[in-house]
This record gives sequence, C-alpha cells and structure tokens, in this order.
Amino acid sequence: MHVLLSFEFSTDWPILFGAILLLALLALILTTFFVIKRRSNLFRRAFADKSNSVRIFILDTKKDLVTYFNVTSVSNVRHCTMGDFYQMFPLFEQKKIIQWVNTLIDSGSDAPQYLETDMQETRSRRQYFSMLQAEKVDRETGVIHLQSFLMKYMVAPKGSGTSTTHGLSTMADLEAGLRGNGKNRGITIVFRFCYKKITDVDKEINPLVFNYFTNALYPFLVGKRYLVHCSPNELLMMDLRIDDRPKALYFIRSCFVELNRYLSLNGLSSTIDVRAGIVEHRFFAKEMERIIDEARRLATEAYSTKETMIWYEKDRQTRTYLDDSSYRTEVERIINEKKLTYKFRPVLSAPEAEVVGYLTKPEALNNAFASMEDLKDYAVRTDDDRALFTTVAKETVSRFLAQSPDAKKKLFYPVRYLELRYMLVTFARIQKVKQVSMVLMFKENDINEQLPNIDMDAVIDEMRSIKAKGYEIGLFLESAQLQLPTELYAVYDYFICSFAFAGTNREMDARIRSQLHSLVEKLLKYHKPIIASDVMGWPALDLLVKSGLRFVSGDVIAPYDVMMNPVPPHNAKRIKDKKKQ
Repeated sequence: MHVLLSFEFSTDWPILFGAILLLALLALILTTFFVIKRRSNLFRRAFADKSNSVRIFILDTKKDLVTYFNVTSVSNVRHCTMGDFYQMFPLFEQKKIIQWVNTLIDSGSDAPQYLETDMQETRSRRQYFSMLQAEKVDRETGVIHLQSFLMKYMVAPKGSGTSTTHGLSTMADLEAGLRGNGKNRGITIVFRFCYKKITDVDKEINPLVFNYFTNALYPFLVGKRYLVHCSPNELLMMDLRIDDRPKALYFIRSCFVELNRYLSLNGLSSTIDVRAGIVEHRFFAKEMERIIDEARRLATEAYSTKETMIWYEKDRQTRTYLDDSSYRTEVERIINEKKLTYKFRPVLSAPEAEVVGYLTKPEALNNAFASMEDLKDYAVRTDDDRALFTTVAKETVSRFLAQSPDAKKKLFYPVRYLELRYMLVTFARIQKVKQVSMVLMFKENDINEQLPNIDMDAVIDEMRSIKAKGYEIGLFLESAQLQLPTELYAVYDYFICSFAFAGTNREMDARIRSQLHSLVEKLLKYHKPIIASDVMGWPALDLLVKSGLRFVSGDVIAPYDVMMNPVPPHNAKRIKDKKKQ
C-alpha cells in the first residue's frame, strides 16, 4: 500500500506543480495589468487637470523661491527653488528657459511676452508642448508672474532634441507627400484668422490664441494629413486622400466646429473671425507653391465676400473689400437713410425679480457689414464716425425716453474709447438727455488696446471727467481673464460681464465652472455691482446667481427686442427662487 501511494504521488506532482505555476503566472499578469491601468488612469487624470487649467508660477529670483498652483485648485499651493523649477522642463529646453527668465528681469533687455517650450509630466517624464506667458514682471524686486498653458494634443516628437515642430509638418513634408501621391487626389485648406476690426485685420493673432487654434485642429491629423504654420495668422491643412467635395466639406465643417467652439468658450467670437480657402489638387498637378498661394489668396478673399469658405474655381475673379467703391458709400447710406434698428434687453435684479435697467444694442439693417463693430471701424476710415455716433445716440436716447416710464431705470449704452473726442459734446446737445440715468459702457478689450499708446493715468483722468459730467461708467468684459491694471478696475461703477464663454448647457464643464467662480471672485473685491450678461443657458445662470451675483441679463431670461419688454414672470420667479436657495 505504501508503495502504491508513493507511485501515485510521483506520477501526479508534475501536473500539480504546473497548475500552481499557471495560476501564479495568471495572478502576476492580472496584477501587472491593474497596476499599469491604475498608473495610466492616474496619469490621464493628472494630465487632464493640467490641460484644462492654467498653472500660475510666481518666481522670486532674488530669494530663489518659486510658488506655483493650478487655477482650478488654488488651495493646493506648492513651493520649490528656481533650480527645481527649471527641472520641470526637459534638459534640452532648460538653457532656453534660463535665458528667457534672465532677459525678463534684465532692465536693459526686451524679452518676448510668450515662449513656446516643452514641459514634462513629473512621474512619467513624458513631454508636452506648452506656452509660457510673462503676465507681470517687477524688475526691482526680481519677481516674475508666469502663466503656463499646456497644449493637450500637441505632443513633442519622441526622442527629439528640439521642440520647434511638436508633431507639426514642414513645407518639405508637404512637398514629399505631394510628390509621392500617385493620383492628383486631395485638397489643401488655409484657415485664416483675423481680428474683426477693419483697423486690425492685418494685426498678428495673439501667439497663445493661435496655438490653441492649432491645438483644436491637431486631432484631425490622421492618415495622410499635414498641418503647417503658414504665418502668424494662417494654418494650412493638407489632405492627400479626399477625392470628392461632399467628404471634403464634411471634414472642413468639422474643423470649423472646433475652431468656433474655442472662440465661443473663450469670449472671442466677437473679436476674431475664421475664414478658409480651399484648393483641390486636381487643378494644379503637384504644383505645391501654386496650390498654397491660391489657398491663401482665397482665404483672404473670403473676408471681402463675407463667405466662410471659398473653393478654387477656374477664372474666378478676386474681389477686394477695401477697393470696392460700393462699400465706401455704404456708411453714408446707412446714416442718411437711417438704416439702423435699436434693441433693448432688460437687466434683472435677482432678489427682487425687478428690472433695473436695459442694455442697448444698435444694429445696421440690410448692409454689407458683418456687425455694428465692423460698421464703426469702417466709419473711422471714412471720417464718418462722429456722424454715425450722433445718429445712434439721438435715436437710442429718444426711444428709451419714449418707452421707459420709470426715470430710475438705467440705460447701459456701449461706447468706444476713441469716441471720447466727441461723446460728451454729442450727448449734451440731445434734448432731455439729463432725464436719462445713463451708464456709458466701455469694453475691456478696447481699453486694453489703448494702453500701449496712452498713459494709464490719462485713461483714469478721462473716466473721472465723464463721471464729473453726471454720467456713470461701466466696463464690459468678454473674457474669463482680467486684462487691465488693478487701478483701472476701481474707477468703474459697474462691471458687465459677458458669460458667453460659458457655452450652452452641455458645454459647461468643470473648467468653465472654475473660470466663472474665479472671475466673480476677482471682481467682488472692488465692491461694485456686477451684471452677468449674455448667459447662454440656465445651468450657467443658476451657478452665477448662487455665486452671489445680484444682476443678470441674457436671451435665456428675455431677449433683445425693439421694445423695452419686461422679464416673463415665470423666468423672474425662477431666478428669485434660485437666489433664496
């Protein structure tokens, strides 16, 4: 019996050992899989946090101290030395960063405000393209305030010793792609970005904004597609596969959706325009320079024809906006024939559910101009700006007095800084203007554009002189980031914040919510009334009311209309109830 048991164990133990080994191997594989997945998830969450927020760095070069935090988690403030700060960048980038920082604090140097560089994730050491912005530099104390913007998709080439391309293509890549393309298939698209003001159409786009445009298009680079920086205002996209217009049109419209989404969420829709010129390669067999030149020309032409995109067609004649005489007489026709309409939108006090005033918006009817701002820009070029201002001011004040039975209601009237030359004189000549409780609204972007040419103290003196004449002044903000020196904000009586960048119900993510809270907190310290304007959805409106804002206005509450309409009772009640919560 003993011999039999010994024999059975000796024949079964290899099978048992193999089973144990197999189970151990499976356990090891599963453990490794979950560890890798957890690390990957941690990395993705960390990266998503960085890419959806702005990181602030305060460099005290004299004390060798760096303070930094994400704007989405201001309570999580960390500190390190200058050496540790430089270690956040790849080795081949550190010399460039050191030189830039030294140039910023050198009083005899003029350093660029923006710097393109790579940053690396702390744990994985993976590198990502970013933009650094020098927001404020105090050369006496050696303190520099930096903002770091991480580009989510633009990944630095693996193992590269340079960070100039970040995965983007070069003209040599385009030429090689065209040369190797057996059939003359494909299209080339040039996206051109311009400021909407006619006086600024040739101005270079802010480098940070331009890189965000690049970032928006980067996910479309699949297969045989190339993306190139043509100029500081142009991005070129080449596709060597598309061979019919329906497919091309779907692709181009998808690109526009992403570009316009960025503009909308960041309050730039009223400031920057996007146009496209498209050339099908079948027209110019492998002639790269001709293809690109034609696409760029068409993108520029799209601004004069008011078309979003223009396709190349044989024998197409180019139209030039500024040289067309019909546009030159358009301003005078609008003024003389009074081709303008005047709309009003109520401003509601949430606690009382009462209308306290009206925002006004003039619009030109049936004309060649894209917007009222476009019309005003062109009026400056033709020396008709004073006549246009006079016409709009008289009509607006007259209609407001005719429809407003309550003299206590405010009229929020949009003005430009350059209109100060004749603004007060024009208002003084309007009958019964003193019966109107008027708030003159200046745009933050407009004031910011004047500061390089005008001393800040002069701007403050101008604002005070307006108030001395009996008017109140407001500041209209279109961005989540404050752009002006702190002293200027204290001068204004009202802040009117366009929260269009918050998007619609579905678009309002955690980053937008953080920006809403951050902007409100920055403005509350000035102890001035804040009006939340252009709110696009109830979730954003509810969030703003709960954040402590008392005054709200938006089409979701009551839209602009030629009549000074009250707020619908059910909307007023909903806002009042939210304020109580």
